[in-house]
Amino acid sequence: QHIWGNPNAKVVLSVYLCARCPYCSRHIPRLIELLETSPIKDKIAINLRLFPIKSHEHSTNASLGLEAAAKMGKAWPYLLKTYQNFDAYSDANRTVWATELGLDAAKFEADMNSKETADYIDKGMKDGATYGIQGTPGFLINGELFVGAQPLDKFKAAVDKALARAKQVAAEKNLTGEPLYQELVKTAPKPAPKPAPKPDPEPIPMVEKFYKGTTMSFANYLVDFGLVYREGG
Repeated sequence: QHIWGNPNAKVVLSVYLCARCPYCSRHIPRLIELLETSPIKDKIAINLRLFPIKSHEHSTNASLGLEAAAKMGKAWPYLLKTYQNFDAYSDANRTVWATELGLDAAKFEADMNSKETADYIDKGMKDGATYGIQGTPGFLINGELFVGAQPLDKFKAAVDKALARAKQVAAEKNLTGEPLYQELVKTAPKPAPKPAPKPDPEPIPMVEKFYKGTTMSFANYLVDFGLVYREGG
């Protein structure tokens, strides 16, 4: 229900997106349009994962609508309609767009408001964060992080590389289908951990320090802070 492309492909492109992300609204439809006519179309399955960004207004509610449509088999048509009408978004329009796609309004709203739908979105966010997704759009190719909106030729190169790796692992471990995909994700190169941020430098103390009502000499001031004073600097 979340897959576009070849469901039996050895390469799975997981697309993490926010239903209210302006960058996603421009780049994801364009990516799908390009892939429709690309020679790599039959090599991949694109798995839609929701990653609502809190700073994007209505992101959670819009994602609930999109996931409800996905459960009813209309993930990608609903996504494209949402992005085509990006500036017209309202909570009420979620159901309007669903009915325009032939979905039953009552079932759509029930799915949209269900705990199962909210939990699935929450799981997607946790899964994405585990693999290094920090913003949208974000991509994993067989579990390997591929950051940002990239030109199609870079996608093609990454897909070809992933396909070669999938064929190698399939032959070495005699795996197909879901077990192969799980092995590819488990053994995918992971992004290097980010170094811990450096602590802010100590604030420079005042050049003069008053102690017991008397101004200390500059030399004594330095000694007081564990420094050595020498004439001439």
